[in-house]
Amino acid sequence: MVRREEQDLNEKFRLKFGVDKLFALLAGALFSPLIALICLSIWIEGLFFRESRGSVFHREERISQGKRFCLLKFRVLKTSVSRKMTENDSATFLQFETENTTWTGKLLIKFYLDEVPQFFHILMGRMSFVGPRPRIPSVYEEDLQEGFTALQYLRGSITGPHQLAKGIENNPRYLSEQYLEKCRAYTPVELLRYDLGVMYKTIFKNLKGEGL
Repeated sequence: MVRREEQDLNEKFRLKFGVDKLFALLAGALFSPLIALICLSIWIEGLFFRESRGSVFHREERISQGKRFCLLKFRVLKTSVSRKMTENDSATFLQFETENTTWTGKLLIKFYLDEVPQFFHILMGRMSFVGPRPRIPSVYEEDLQEGFTALQYLRGSITGPHQLAKGIENNPRYLSEQYLEKCRAYTPVELLRYDLGVMYKTIFKNLKGEGL
């Protein structure tokens, strides 16, 4: 039943996923000089600060559309913090403590630039631009047990309604379920129009340095 509903939604999502890949390709080309600069900054910081040495990228096991995948982000945590992480830990929560982050990481978080490598996941069909955030496996299982099923049917995303609601009293689980209902109710064109509105608001939120 779940697989059938997922297939039905994917048929409806053809326009959404096609536009996702087009925008990811354009964004990748546009951001390529910035990506190179970020990689260089992380590497240079590691030369001067031992605690900042390590891989340019950070990887985490996440769930998207019911499937596990390895989420890629720019590393913002100090090496000592990253090494202690388990499958049930998320860099998103650890980076709230400023002493856990590198100098470059603080700047990346402020403007949400640590998420830029996720354009690659969109091109590969693992993620979407708008929807629920991909969850770590343990949290995903908790969601299912409590009846929140959005990530069974939807691809994890870079932004979405709950990211825009940061700092406002909200429940990400309910907002993800509400987005799933919109996907079921809207036509492909209506859904694309809604997604473009979310992406537009995301750009201006990030330019203000508010992060998501």
